[in-house]
Amino acid sequence: MLAYSPLASGVLSGKYSREQRNPEGSGRGALAQAQLGDRTFAIIDVLHRVAADLGCGVAAAALAWVRQQPALTSTIVGAPSLAQLEANVGSLAVTLPDDALRELDEVSTPDLNYPFPWLATIATPLQQAGAEINGVGATDYRRER
Repeated sequence: MLAYSPLASGVLSGKYSREQRNPEGSGRGALAQAQLGDRTFAIIDVLHRVAADLGCGVAAAALAWVRQQPALTSTIVGAPSLAQLEANVGSLAVTLPDDALRELDEVSTPDLNYPFPWLATIATPLQQAGAEINGVGATDYRRER
């Protein structure tokens, strides 16, 4: 898996917050504004706290979070300045603890509507019949009688 725009057009860079929705000098303001809602601010709040606990910048914590995803093989960053590129590369020295990863994963889990619940509870068990495929297991499908 490849992560494109891991800072979500700057939304996870640390310059956006509930109080600062339109920071000065943001070159991607329109892209960012479309993402700023309660769920995004919940993620940003956790990133600010995790970054403070680790003594790093919010962007470094966000990039470490992305980098530590098990399926990730590469990350494409779009740093428009040398300072941003250096900050992004500096994030390689940051490792999030398991509890921070868990909290960020929980707060960012998408709400998947139909057909996901059907796929997870019926389709995958029917298809796999209890087998594990590519590390994804499923229970046998049993019809309630």
